[in-house]
Amino acid sequence: MNLDEAFNFAGIKPFKCKQCERSFARFNKLRKHVICVHEGLKPCRCEVCEKGFHSRHDLLRHITAVHNGERPYNCNYCGKAFHSKGDVKRHVGRLHKDRIVEEARNDIKPDLNVANAKIKPEPE
Repeated sequence: MNLDEAFNFAGIKPFKCKQCERSFARFNKLRKHVICVHEGLKPCRCEVCEKGFHSRHDLLRHITAVHNGERPYNCNYCGKAFHSKGDVKRHVGRLHKDRIVEEARNDIKPDLNVANAKIKPEPE
């Protein structure tokens, strides 16, 4: 385990932001925080539409959902497909709220666990 990993594991955050109260275990996380939060920059750009993102992870999620049209997560109630677990959770809370309440009344455990959201199999 290197020093960065040890700091992160132990919860030690020696890199403090001079502009706010946040601190980080790794210098590169502090640098990214300053760029994105305090300078308002979005360093990761989509090559297709030029939209900016704070992180590479957000950029890849955008490309998958918007440009590739992938929606691998399904609602367990109606089968509608979504590109993220968070979108499934919001959908269930908005559209299937009555069903969840009814299940709770009938002592059936509501299917709110997004981890149970089924991932569509890849087309062959």
